[in-house]
Amino acid sequence: MRPETRLWPPAALFGSCARGHNPKKRFFPTCYGSCYVARETRIFTRQLGLTPCYTPLKSPESNEIAEAFVKTLKRDYVHVTPLPDTVTVLRLIAGWFEDYNDHHPHSGLKMRSPRECIAARTVTA
Repeated sequence: MRPETRLWPPAALFGSCARGHNPKKRFFPTCYGSCYVARETRIFTRQLGLTPCYTPLKSPESNEIAEAFVKTLKRDYVHVTPLPDTVTVLRLIAGWFEDYNDHHPHSGLKMRSPRECIAARTVTA
């Protein structure tokens, strides 16, 4: 993943962007708390330079946002791209996140991309 690639999950944008969320951090959103995430997954996430970001236990709203993110990633990127092997996925995933953050319209952000939303909030702040 390129150093300038930033992954801004919808949960971070919807929940804390206006309250001083630091968009320079990279997060890996997962459903449920850390007790439900395999140790190997947490280690792998940190090796990629990401910060694990867990939804609260028994919080359907937070879980819904994380699941919507995964569904969008699969629908708009994974299922429409030939992926013969892991090397191909690893080569493409940073570009998918760049597109998701820069160009992909989000209904929860009034059909703007996350970066457009953050730029608009920065201008008005």
